[in-house]
Amino acid sequence: MRKALIMLVLLVLCVLCAACRVKDTSDTEKKSELDYTVADDEDLPEEVANYITDRKRDSFSTTFVSGEYMYIIVCFGTMNTSGYSIQVTSAYETDNRIVIETKLSGPKTEGDKTETYPYIVLKTEKSDKQVVFK
Repeated sequence: MRKALIMLVLLVLCVLCAACRVKDTSDTEKKSELDYTVADDEDLPEEVANYITDRKRDSFSTTFVSGEYMYIIVCFGTMNTSGYSIQVTSAYETDNRIVIETKLSGPKTEGDKTETYPYIVLKTEKSDKQVVFK
């Protein structure tokens, strides 16, 4: 009888512990909008500008920290015409992350038949948070 009672108490404790799990939403819950500016090419640190020049033919997303700033780069790779634009649809912070969502818009009219490499560079304060691209 005593073993059955101990087993029942242990079972109840296991059920209670499993039911009382705390859900961690810190990685998905938006805390604040990201404060950023779109950086012009002439304002980029040399290492950032060189990185883009060397890799702009391929699509990529990355970050650079230089001094007090972080540069968030989204490049869409080689396009066969001009007239593309990039829109930042969302840029926000959670407790542990910075989330960046961008959208490439095609030319409204048939652009020049020149290869282009649409990219955008967001300049924000230096952060230790992980940047997630969507």
